Amino acid sequence: MMRRPPIDVSKPEEPVSGGASQSSPSEASRPQRRPRTSAPVMLPPNGRNAAILFTASPTRERKKFSPLLPKEGNQEIAANLLLQTLSKLAEYSQQDDFDVIIVSDEKFNLSVAERFKCRFLLHRGTTFAARITNAIKDIFALGYEKVTLVGNDCPMLSERDFQKSFRFITDSSVVFGPAKDGGIYLIGFPRSLMSSGIAIEKLPWKTHGILNDLISCFTGQNFDVMLLREKHDLDTISDLANFINAFDSTDESSF
Repeated sequence: MMRRPPIDVSKPEEPVSGGASQSSPSEASRPQRRPRTSAPVMLPPNGRNAAILFTASPTRERKKFSPLLPKEGNQEIAANLLLQTLSKLAEYSQQDDFDVIIVSDEKFNLSVAERFKCRFLLHRGTTFAARITNAIKDIFALGYEKVTLVGNDCPMLSERDFQKSFRFITDSSVVFGPAKDGGIYLIGFPRSLMSSGIAIEKLPWKTHGILNDLISCFTGQNFDVMLLREKHDLDTISDLANFINAFDSTDESSF
């Protein structure tokens, strides 16, 4: 712990959105439009803890695991990583009583969210910083007290990462999962972030220095910071090969 100061996912579907309003009897026979915001609509069972899977749909994935692969090959890798991450989150959420909320773009296949019983929200914003900031704000607006956020590029995520994160997060403490390249694979914030005055949208997201910037930012505002174990995230085909080689081939069904 660091105290102050610091020490088939790729198949596109129509966009879906928020809950439908009730119709009067005279309107019942009219064709009903499909809602245009998030789906499926599920109320939080406890209103306390949520894990955000913040991701692009595979068809929108810009990461190139290898320049030697065609576009479809990179998208297939992204789809498999996304499904594996979502499967883990769904399993952990049942055991540790938190909700999983997917935040992605309009190309995300909503049947995947339904399959894993997750809520879905659309990205809001034109930049990565705006989208990640709005995702966090939108989840707190649903009534949650503690929020963690992960991407789909860290298959080493464990149940213990979420157990420790939700246990440590308080009104004055946050959690970061450092990646070996200087980035992050998990962030965890309390609701008090919304009234702290910290402008997370101004941080240099998607840079290798984001971890140090986050630590400096939050300890400078008198937050305690806990760091999880450092882990690899997957940015290249070499990263992916190293990860696969670390496990027995009997685990291939996870992909």
